[in-house]
Amino acid sequence: MKLLSVLSREELKALTGKSRRTKQHEELKAMRIPFRTTTDGWPVVSREVVIECLGGETPSELEEGTVRLDWLHQSHT
Repeated sequence: MKLLSVLSREELKALTGKSRRTKQHEELKAMRIPFRTTTDGWPVVSREVVIECLGGETPSELEEGTVRLDWLHQSHT
């Protein structure tokens, strides 16, 4: 069984630029990054989904030792 890797609260803060959970929800929606919400209101975001949404590739898609930066130069609007 594959374990799901999710962003930590610190990673969510870095991604969204927000520390409050309601503001993180707003930013994630604006970035069109899908997420779930815990019973106490915190967003839960899959690491793989974030990588995909931002135009990167998950580690399993890359060859070992390869760094791909070409997606940075593509238009993402």
